[in-house]
Amino acid sequence: MPHTRPSLTAGDHVCQAKPWPRPGPGADDIVGRRRVHGPSQGCRGGEAGKSLRFFVSDCDHRGMGAHDQEQCIFCAIVAGEAEASVVFSDDRVVAFMDIGAVTPGHVLVVPRRHAVGLEDLDEETSTHVWRVGHRIGQAFRQSGLRCEGVNVFLADGAAAFQEIFHFHLHVFPRYKDDGFRIHADWATRDRHLLDEEALYVQRGLAALDLAGRAEPNDPRPREHHEM
Repeated sequence: MPHTRPSLTAGDHVCQAKPWPRPGPGADDIVGRRRVHGPSQGCRGGEAGKSLRFFVSDCDHRGMGAHDQEQCIFCAIVAGEAEASVVFSDDRVVAFMDIGAVTPGHVLVVPRRHAVGLEDLDEETSTHVWRVGHRIGQAFRQSGLRCEGVNVFLADGAAAFQEIFHFHLHVFPRYKDDGFRIHADWATRDRHLLDEEALYVQRGLAALDLAGRAEPNDPRPREHHEM
């Protein structure tokens, strides 16, 4: 029987409970032998791995309008309409505990302004998100939580395992045998392939520079919500 995440108390302003989907093809690239399926009911302990699988939102992936934003769980948390255990907030971001944590202490850093991913978030706000994530990662080692290392993780797009389409940064403590694994083909690439791919990345950076010269100011409005 599939787990569901509990309905929250923010009425029509938050996503309603929804069954967790079966993992799609390629999901094992980033998970261990067992997945954490639900926010609080999911399995814990045992011998197998954990995954970065969290709430599944009803929001569209791209081009979200005002109605879609009202249904975004992170927007509801930012607005104080949904429950969260907040560790830090300022006029640009809110950082709170992930209810489907990979390890104890797992924090999500979320911009107050709704943005789906990297393409939608201005660099100033993105820089601040990462700055706060950096500080939280440092704080783990002074917190009393078990922490022998730190992962900072961003999922941008469905292919990258993003499941809530409001930009967010994962920061979580790591320790030996914590069960989290990332599986991939780590084969060393030939130099000519690396050089060729570097040219593609340089082309993308040049395109961004050109777009920046054409539009020096970010035209998108910034929204601030009081906690």
